[in-house]
Amino acid sequence: MAAYTTPDKVRTILARDDSQVSRTAASLDDAHINDAIQQASDIIDGYLGSRYTVPFGPTVPSLVSTIAEAIAAYRADLTYRQGVDYDSELDPVYLRVKECVQQLKDIRDGKMDIPGIPKPDGSGIPIGGATVINPYAGTLFWPADFDLVQDLFPHRDPRVGWF
Repeated sequence: MAAYTTPDKVRTILARDDSQVSRTAASLDDAHINDAIQQASDIIDGYLGSRYTVPFGPTVPSLVSTIAEAIAAYRADLTYRQGVDYDSELDPVYLRVKECVQQLKDIRDGKMDIPGIPKPDGSGIPIGGATVINPYAGTLFWPADFDLVQDLFPHRDPRVGWF
């Protein structure tokens, strides 16, 4: 299975201060953090699998990594706390995961897109830093619209329609 983040990135969220790792979920070993990362990756794939091809990769979009970090930090924090409730709903780990789950729902429901990833309907193919979107169905112009029929098709009678 694909992992969308790393233990170091998750620990950065959990410790908030690299010099104060002890007595936080950042002190969990790699096995626990990697388990939380896998859970986060599975949650993301569960939300977005109906809209995008998952797992994402080989390059993971930054929005997906950010969401994975928040969910993994929350799951690791739950493991560390062993089910003890948060003292406040203003806890940064809780607020971050709450926001990211809402983003997952918005992406799943089509209210938000993942930057740099083509939309599931094939529109919005990323080209460089821009996205090309054709809101029209079919072809916008024909050579005949620009009097180019004779230039492009010199042996074609311009009085005869295209079809």
